[in-house]
Parts: sequence; structure tokens; C-alpha cells
Amino acid sequence: MKSRAPAKDRGARLVCEPSPVMNLAAEPIKLPATENYYELGGIPICTTLPMPGIVRSAALNGGPLMNVREGPAAAYDALVEEIGERDLSKIYQMVGLRDGGTYIRWHTEFEFLISPDRHTILFRRLHGNTLEPALRSFLFGHVFSRALSDLGAEALHGTAAAVGGCAAAFLGNCGHGKSTLATWLLRSGLPLLTDDVLVLREDKDAVLAYPGLPQIKLLPDSVDDLFDLSHGVPICSCSPKLIFQLTSGHYAHPAPLRRIFVLGSPDDAPSDVKLEPIQGHSTIVALVSNVFNDDTVDPERQRRLFALLVRLTKTVPVIKLNYPRRRDVMPQVVSRIVEEMGREARQ
Repeated sequence: MKSRAPAKDRGARLVCEPSPVMNLAAEPIKLPATENYYELGGIPICTTLPMPGIVRSAALNGGPLMNVREGPAAAYDALVEEIGERDLSKIYQMVGLRDGGTYIRWHTEFEFLISPDRHTILFRRLHGNTLEPALRSFLFGHVFSRALSDLGAEALHGTAAAVGGCAAAFLGNCGHGKSTLATWLLRSGLPLLTDDVLVLREDKDAVLAYPGLPQIKLLPDSVDDLFDLSHGVPICSCSPKLIFQLTSGHYAHPAPLRRIFVLGSPDDAPSDVKLEPIQGHSTIVALVSNVFNDDTVDPERQRRLFALLVRLTKTVPVIKLNYPRRRDVMPQVVSRIVEEMGREARQ
């Protein structure tokens, strides 16, 4: 797949798909009748859900590795006894089913069923006003990553950008500024690889970081002049974050992972930009703290995950990055990241 052209002018407003929907009463999802083939996270998928910005693939002779489609209400209603009544006071609910499948519900918006073999994901809207970008975000985020972990791929809770054809990953707790930092990289012409879900696969010579959906999720006060606030789509009724679709500035093919930056807490931010190597056991701790689906206790998966994390600690420098969360400092942060990524090429 070819990468999409990054923004060329510093400070230029990125082109976003017009989506004037700032409330949950906006138009509901309209699924097309035809199925299309795509690749996401290195997995061939077939879905009726529109996937703007993801390059379509030809139908594979062996069929897709994963089918993603809307499930009938009967499929969920049949599980009432097993999953119990939906407790809508809880934002997230996940239940392991007797047949080996998994049920996931996100607040009052969506529910999902993952088949026992992890090759089928069914989704269902819990009300008719669900917005398409919000559904895609959860479906190909939390839900997709859980199925992927059982199919041999792992995901970190992180955002990544492409710098010189290599991936710079940014890990950190919610609120530490991963997506906001990515917007400043975009402003500098460095395309987004993925936001929030970073899928990793081991290759012979490197660990590859895979592109995610061409979108970024931001709090309204982080939008600034890079996007048009009116084009933001609410991610769900329980979060103030908005989804912005990218039609430029998205890197659409896997990239070798060259640096992992772990963002420090804004509450402990220094007076200037600080980059400090993380070494020894602290490296594993930093990576484990940012693993998606860390509640999975399957021994085979844990062995595979640990082997991947060990390889990362041996081949990819892990660096703590912290800085004042101020606009005037961000160009320096971007410059230090680019400088650090270039250091790899000179070694």
C-alpha cells in the first residue's frame, strides 16, 4: 500500500473529511450492501463497514482472515442468561463466553461478539444514532486488538508517527499527550502511522509497526488550528474527545520500529525538554505498563508477549520523554524527536 502524502506546509491546516456532526443526534450509520476487502494490522479483513482512507484489497483466494459485520439482535439476545443484564452504569463490560468467544459492550453505544476462533467479529449499535467514525474507532481499537492478540499479533497503547520511513512510538497513560504530540509532528510534515492502538509484528530484521485507522482523537482544547473543530465527531457520550478523519498526513504501510518514547506525566514536567534512556528492568516495566489486553492470562499468549517485549528491549531504544505542555515548547520537542530518530541512522 502506498503512503498518503503528508502535510507540506508548516502550520497548514490538514484536509479533513467534512463531517459537521457535533451531537449524537447526527445521521446514523448507513452500511453498504456490498462487502469489501481491506488489510489492517497485517490482517486481511472483509467487512460491510465503510473504511475511508484504508486501501481496498482484492478478494483473497483463501478468503479473509477476519470477517467483520453487523450482527443480528438474536445473536446477542440469546446470550442474556450468560452475560446477565447489561449494567449501563459501567462504561465497559467484557464477558468470556462458554463457547470460547468474547462479549464486549462499550457504554450505551455498542456491543460486540468475537467468535471462539477469533475470525469473526459481530457489532451492534445499541441506539440508532451511533456515528460511523465512533463505531470504527472502538471496533478496530479495543475489540480488534483483543482478537489480534489471539491470532499472534500484539498491540501497545500508543501513538506512532513515521520519521524517515521508520516508526517513532509514543506510549503513556491517558492524558499524557500522545495524540496532541502527534498533531505537532503532523504540523511538521511527519505523517501519523496510528493513534491509540499500535500493532506490532516481528519480522526477520525488525519489529514492524502497523498503520491504524487514518484518524486522530483529541480533546477540544487540543485541536488548535490544525483541524476544523466543526469536523470533529464525538467518540461517545461518555467522553469529550473528538475524532478527526485524515485524508492527508497518514502513513499507510508498516514501518520498522526505531524508537519508543514513554511520555512522562504533565504533573511532573520539567522546565525544558528532557530525554532520558530507560534501561534494565525498568524498560520491561515501561512496556508492560502499556500493553493492550493486559488482563489476558493465556500462557501461550503471555510467553509470546514476553518474547516480543524482550526483543524490543534488546533492539529498540526506549526513552523517557517529558516536557512542559506549552505551545512555544512543542517545536523543540519535535526537533529533539527527529534528532533522536536520525541518531539511529548514523549508528
